[in-house]
Parts: sequence; C-alpha cells; structure tokens
Amino acid sequence: DAPYRFTPEYAQLQRQLHSEGDYGVTGKTFVPTIFHAISQLAKRLGSCSVLDYGSASGSTMEEVRKVLWLPPTVADRCYDPFVDGKDAEPEPADFVICTDVLEHVEMECTAAVLDHLKSLTREIAFMSIALTPANKVLADGRNAHINQRTSEFWLREIHKRFVIAEAKVIDNDFLLVVGQSITAVRDMLRTQKNGSELRAA
Repeated sequence: DAPYRFTPEYAQLQRQLHSEGDYGVTGKTFVPTIFHAISQLAKRLGSCSVLDYGSASGSTMEEVRKVLWLPPTVADRCYDPFVDGKDAEPEPADFVICTDVLEHVEMECTAAVLDHLKSLTREIAFMSIALTPANKVLADGRNAHINQRTSEFWLREIHKRFVIAEAKVIDNDFLLVVGQSITAVRDMLRTQKNGSELRAA
C-alpha cells in the first residue's frame, strides 16, 4: 500500500479526462438518497456539513439543490484533486459523498484514499463503487475504471474503517455502501450507556 493518494503521472491523465467534460456525473443518480441522508442529519444535529469527495464539476450537490429544498443550515463543498478550484485539501464533514470515485483510484493507493475518507467523515459516508468497466478510457489506453475489484473486497476494506450501516449491489454493476464513522458510533453508544446509568440511578 502506497502512502500517497495518487501519482503525478495519474493526476495528469485524470486532469485530461476531466477537461473533456461529461465526467463525474454518476452522483446525480443518487439525489433522493443523498437528500434524505442530509435532511436526517440536519434534523438531528441542527446543521449539516457536506463534502462531495471526488466531485468532478460538482454536479451532484448542484442537482440536489436544484431538485429539492435544503435548509439554510446545510453547507456543502466539493473536493477533487484533479479539478482546479476544487483541489484544496478538504475539512472533515458530517456527511461525505463518494460516488464513482474509488474504482478510479490507483490500486496501490486504495488504502490511502479510504483512510482519507475515514478521516474526513464525522458522521456518515455514502459510497457508490462501480464493479464493471467504464465506457471511457484514459489517454494511455487503460479503462477509466482502473481499480476493478469485487464487492467482497470493497466491503472488507470499508469495514476496516467504518461501521457499515447498509450495503447492496445493484444489477451486479454498482456497490452502494452507507458507512458510519466509528468515532461517531462509539460516542453515540457512550451517550446511550451514560443515559441508561443515570436513569437506573
């Protein structure tokens, strides 16, 4: 496992692919799921910060805000290391969206990217991972989905870093995972335990 999240050579290939347009639009498919998660978090926490990780142009949250109403207490931002203006290192967020990203990560960088996702997730991460080849190819001739793994592999690696609340495979093409921050789950269980002890006393 490499300590870095991408190589300079791959960054150049990705920047070229991004510049061609019509890239990174899969997230719009999951607008209802994303909206529901944000709404529930905002209701529970009073506010909600959202990070679209590997956002490309940022069309996912644009579509959420276009189609559905979000309360003013929801603040969202984008991160994509291969898009100018969105490549600044992100801050942790309550809800992290990671759609159509992990299958594009260089294989040796998988652990580093998942660790980064874990460090940025305060409450919940929503991930969609393609399990089949892409329609696009990189300039060096490789399929754009350079990290094609089984759903079992992804679930095992995600489980090392998150509490998996839900996971399902759609038409053998996509793995959808809702992962909860381990720290947030521990805090919730600690709060529930302390509340039970107080009531018992």
